[in-house]
Amino acid sequence: MRYSVWSNYFNGTSPEEAVDLFVRHGFRYGELADEHGAILLQRGDIQKTGKAFKEYCERKGFAYIQGHLKLDADICGKDRRKEIEELKEWIDLYDAIGIRNMVIHPGGDRVNFDLKERTFEELLPLRAGALKELCEYIKDRDIYLCLENLFEEYDGRIYPQVVTYEEFEKIFEAVDDPHLAICFDTGHYNLFRDDHDVFILKAKDKLKALHIADNEGYSDMHLMPYERGTIRWESVMAALKTIGYDELFNLEIPGESRCPLMIKEDKLDYIHKLIDHLLKDL
Repeated sequence: MRYSVWSNYFNGTSPEEAVDLFVRHGFRYGELADEHGAILLQRGDIQKTGKAFKEYCERKGFAYIQGHLKLDADICGKDRRKEIEELKEWIDLYDAIGIRNMVIHPGGDRVNFDLKERTFEELLPLRAGALKELCEYIKDRDIYLCLENLFEEYDGRIYPQVVTYEEFEKIFEAVDDPHLAICFDTGHYNLFRDDHDVFILKAKDKLKALHIADNEGYSDMHLMPYERGTIRWESVMAALKTIGYDELFNLEIPGESRCPLMIKEDKLDYIHKLIDHLLKDL
């Protein structure tokens, strides 16, 4: 299975510098982080920039096959019309880079809607409407929009946005488009439930992207597996094997990147061995 660490593990670098660092430590695939996507968008012509970056990666023997669209885009916010149009630009850039699975947030933060708390059912038509439009935008392309399970943190508390598979199912039914898929974030799920394997077994072929991270169940710590976290990784990996998951196995672990570059590189060598261990039976 192809595996990666999301690109902002090397925060503060250019997109090209991050590629060089990953290749140096034996990685050949990646998830392009929002932070590096934003840098590329600022360079101007989307097609030209995307093609040039893809060619750079190819020369290095590296490929971004998963990418996180604009991180703070809220498709349910008061400025959702503007957000949707911006997301189309991100999609075009990522498509030019060769990214097939694009991670998108479900939206619904109260800070983007006059601090109003809205229920899942109230947000459903807003989410479905935006996702329908974006799926229509990519209808002739080999791309998946991977909706991520997420929460909202406000005033010191954590509130669910989209958590259970049954909630995803309602969104899928409302959108009714084959371009919509799931990005399962193990750390986000662990804040509310501990049956990660059950979610994966229900998701089956809808699961097209992963954010692998661990925590202690009360804060989104973004740790690598087998540290202080409480996720039962053996059951996660068994479930992935059962459904035949063959997309990118991607670690999103900013909790591990708050250290000097030299230490990040040393950690990356350990992470390489860690992933090899996790994937040994897949």
